[in-house]
Amino acid sequence: QTLQCKSHENIFVLGDASNIPTSKAGSVAHFASEVLFENLMNAIEGRPMTAKFDGHANCYIETGYGMGAVIDFNYET
Repeated sequence: QTLQCKSHENIFVLGDASNIPTSKAGSVAHFASEVLFENLMNAIEGRPMTAKFDGHANCYIETGYGMGAVIDFNYET
């Protein structure tokens, strides 16, 4: 959940390279980038990595008749 590589502590992963249990959609990479940035800065400054990715994603769905919907979710909801 910290987006740090398990085998190399100086590597952080995002998007298709990650092993997070969620889709590799653009919205997931967008929300995960906030966690990656915070943990990368913590690592550079020698602080513990406290940010955890919660699986935040959203998806737009065309429902027909010129209408649409958005779903916004994470690992819990």
